[in-house]
This record gives sequence, structure tokens and C-alpha cells, in this order.
Amino acid sequence: MQALCRFPALCAAAVLMLPLPAFAAPLYDVTVVAGAGSAAYDVNNLGEVVGSMASGSAAHAFLFSNGSLADLGTLGGLYSSAAASNDHGQVVGNAELGDGRLRGFIYDGGAMT
Repeated sequence: MQALCRFPALCAAAVLMLPLPAFAAPLYDVTVVAGAGSAAYDVNNLGEVVGSMASGSAAHAFLFSNGSLADLGTLGGLYSSAAASNDHGQVVGNAELGDGRLRGFIYDGGAMT
């Protein structure tokens, strides 16, 4: 029986240098959503981004969807931050009440409750 390669170590090195198919995550374009002082915390399957953005001397939760940025507001205080969103456009996070206490919220149908 004849050997396939006269120099096995060289043949093994050649096989290891062959290009392999890449199995990588899909590529995304990065878009500046809310500018300096902002942070994104979640991206849903529709590409909608939620997080917190600077709003004067405060920070507000935001939803970036279909190229538009929406300030979700607060529950009477100065601060809110969106933590996650689902594929139905609902957003959850926490917000400051008028008396300074923090409370969880859901944003659905254009309203924070």
C-alpha cells in the first residue's frame, strides 16, 4: 500500500492551513442613537434599542425604533432607564417618582405605567 503523503508532518500542517468556513454572528451597523451620556441596554429581535440617555441634568429611558428616537419620560421624577424590550414594543425599566423613590415601569402603547 502506498502512503498518501511522504512527509506526514508537512501534510498535517498543510491541512491545518486550509481555509475553514466561518461560523460568525451576523454583522450589524452601529448607529449613534442618543449621543453623549447615553447607554444602550437591550436590542430585541426587531433591532429596536432601549437604554438611558442624557436629558438636561437628568437621564431618561429611550426607545430607538425604525430610525426614530423616543424619549419615554419618567414617572414624575428626573430619572428613568429602560432595561429590556420585547418584540411587541413593550419596554421595562425603572423610573424615579416625584418623591425620589424608584419604581419599575412598563412602557406600552405610548404610555409609561
